[in-house]
Amino acid sequence: MLRCSALKSATKKSSGRKMSAHNLDSARTIGVMAPCKFDADNNALKRLKKMARDNKIELTSITYYLSDKLPDNVISDPGKILFSNKECNWFGKPTASEVQNFIRSELDILIDLTSEECFPMHYIVVASKASFKIGRCAYANNPYDFMIASGRSMSDDEFIQTLSAYLSKFEQNK
Repeated sequence: MLRCSALKSATKKSSGRKMSAHNLDSARTIGVMAPCKFDADNNALKRLKKMARDNKIELTSITYYLSDKLPDNVISDPGKILFSNKECNWFGKPTASEVQNFIRSELDILIDLTSEECFPMHYIVVASKASFKIGRCAYANNPYDFMIASGRSMSDDEFIQTLSAYLSKFEQNK
């Protein structure tokens, strides 16, 4: 019940957002949400970074770790936000200032790579002021403007390949 009220509050935060579909020509900023099990060297993330670089798009990624502290082998770099349970309040709402700044940033495209419902990540998508929210059609009550049907058999790389094909076909906003 408390999580429902947190999501309602998050919805109010994003209520001023203007939904607008973007393609690779019109987007200037992209936010990528990667799950904690996501490997930073994964081809999907490399493909996204290359796609952003090739199209002169600023990319920021955010990763949530289910533990109370970040693993020792994780290295933060510019454009990469990392947070753990320690930066969430008692019912799962992210409280870290970097995460709150990510939520408030008016991204052109927000891409959620998570394939399972995870409250902190779900909260971020719902609260985000991003113009165009994209994710997998993997669980009920998806908060996305555009979804790609992907069962558990679709790899992250296949998801990004499919997404890239769609983004290159969207017509630019007028």
